[in-house]
Amino acid sequence: MAMESQLEGKTAMSRGIIGQSEMAVRIRNFAWESTPLGGISQWSELLLNNVNMMLSTRYAILLLWGPEMVLIYNDGFLPILTDRHPQALGAYGREFWTDVWPVVGNQLEGVLREGTDVFHENALVPILRNGVMKSAYFNYSYSPVYECSGAIAGIITICQDVTATVAAEKDRALAEKALLQSEKLAAVGRLAASIAHEINNPLEAVTNLLFLARNSESLDVARGYLDTADHELRRMAAITTQTLSFNKQATKPRSITCKELLAGVISVYQSRLRNTGVIVEQQMKSDQPVMCFDGEIRQVLNNLVSNAIDSMRSTGGRLLLRSRTATNWKNHEKGLTITVADTGKGMDQDILKRIFEPFFTTKGYGGTGLGLWVSRDIVTRHNGSLRIRSCQRKDRRGTVCTMFLPFSAATR
Repeated sequence: MAMESQLEGKTAMSRGIIGQSEMAVRIRNFAWESTPLGGISQWSELLLNNVNMMLSTRYAILLLWGPEMVLIYNDGFLPILTDRHPQALGAYGREFWTDVWPVVGNQLEGVLREGTDVFHENALVPILRNGVMKSAYFNYSYSPVYECSGAIAGIITICQDVTATVAAEKDRALAEKALLQSEKLAAVGRLAASIAHEINNPLEAVTNLLFLARNSESLDVARGYLDTADHELRRMAAITTQTLSFNKQATKPRSITCKELLAGVISVYQSRLRNTGVIVEQQMKSDQPVMCFDGEIRQVLNNLVSNAIDSMRSTGGRLLLRSRTATNWKNHEKGLTITVADTGKGMDQDILKRIFEPFFTTKGYGGTGLGLWVSRDIVTRHNGSLRIRSCQRKDRRGTVCTMFLPFSAATR
């Protein structure tokens, strides 16, 4: 008799709700007789097993059972419900989830009707919280629960509220955008200083030539002075045009050659190159154009060339600019490789490891520490790559920057 009593006790336990969590207690004490599910003693083994399984995990899980989608959930789901708990327990899905039904209703109906499973990440689901509709983001899945006969008995929902994560990502994106704009403005400022030097000399020359032409007694001599002045003005116009193309925010990519890209960059550094004793060598082995946002790529090249000149400021040296057709062997995509190399002092390995970090600079107060970080971001968004090698050995001192761009680089 004692053994029979123990067996009856185990059977009763196996037919009940296990555990002492808040939801286990609430589910045991709920008046399920008022719902289509009936009392717990009438529940199927399938329903009991799913409820006990749900209660045993900390993940946010919701069961919608039967054609009415009766709601049963665990403790992990309580933060999602906020002030709507415990009213949600035993409620009907279509009647209770009126706030989210326009988004998830068809999905749930499809699971219950056809067994179509659903999975979404970072999905925007406006939800009622504390009496106010709020935008919330969720990772969630809907999966059918099958009876042995193959009929669909209900839906199991596993849910994760990622609103805070998405908000943090948006804040990070906004901050990054602000940094990009800040570096763009800083780059334009640096260009403006270089352009002022470049324009000052021909501007003084034009002033002198006009004075000479005005006071010349020979018309032919005056024309010669004016021709020379015209040449200087054209040079200034070319510099300003290149500057505008650098700063212009293009909405569409365009096809442009490496020679065209570099011409605009080099033209604004003529004075610095002369003053530092840097000799420019160009080896343009590829004239095939690349489809890109040329203003952004000019920004990258401007940064690389400026860094190279800075590294040779006190010693002089050679600045090598080279282009060639290359292949990205990871995906066999053809593209353009542009190399900017210098014979400057080079960088040690500790610095080289950090050069793409935001705010890391070796220029003290003269640098923002954003140039290379922004440059790599621009190249990455063009589906390309930016690599930098450097050495401080006396026989091979210098830095080599290599940028690869697919010929169809711009896809956005």
